[in-house]
Amino acid sequence: MRISIFLITFLLTGFTQPIFSQELQEDVVYMNNGSFLRGKIVEMHPGESLRLVYGGKDTISISMSDVKLIRKEDVPEMPNVKFENGVKTWGYTCIFELGYGQGLLEGFEWKKDTAESQYAITLSVSNGITLSPYIYLGIGTGFELWRLKKFIPIYLDFRSNLFKSANTPFLYVNAGYSPGWDGAEKRPDFGGAMAGIGAGAKIRLSKKQLITLSLGYRFQETREKVVHNMVETKGVRDAHFVNFRMGFIF
Repeated sequence: MRISIFLITFLLTGFTQPIFSQELQEDVVYMNNGSFLRGKIVEMHPGESLRLVYGGKDTISISMSDVKLIRKEDVPEMPNVKFENGVKTWGYTCIFELGYGQGLLEGFEWKKDTAESQYAITLSVSNGITLSPYIYLGIGTGFELWRLKKFIPIYLDFRSNLFKSANTPFLYVNAGYSPGWDGAEKRPDFGGAMAGIGAGAKIRLSKKQLITLSLGYRFQETREKVVHNMVETKGVRDAHFVNFRMGFIF
């Protein structure tokens, strides 16, 4: 449980940081000597001085007698990220998603069990590279909660946009492994292979942020302690979900 709480905190911290750090505009102070500084003015004394935070943390006091012009400007694009007509064509990309799945957990064949209904609530983050306007490749992780079970999936995430546009349908495939806990068990020995496939849509919210909506199929292998022929062992059960996800792309 401590691992689960730590992971949720880590994911939420990683998600909220880009939201609040991505200012669309910043203050630009042009000096009389031809230089300039970019940042955020945190204190202003008209006709006397101002204080500017730049580089994310450094602060400088500037005399107004040295200032030629102050104005708001768009934040320059990161040098490792490329855009064409508002569409990212190369660079680091972060995708944060919340999901809900509804499906069936298969029974043990040797026990002739019937499948049981199962739900899955997911919180995931995928970090990777946009290789072109059409291709994204990343590594994802997250936290997944079932009835009496929980998992930490780790997977490869491949996505293909159908159009060279900020608003576009896309296809996705992911596959990996999910360490899992069963009930009160403390060791993550009850997970297994996982995979997913589906389709969705990207929709522009602002210049640098998009939302993603998707619907697809999700497979998860699980293990449970069972007694078979008077011997305790771990039996394998497969789960199949129809999975809906909503998220943000940065």
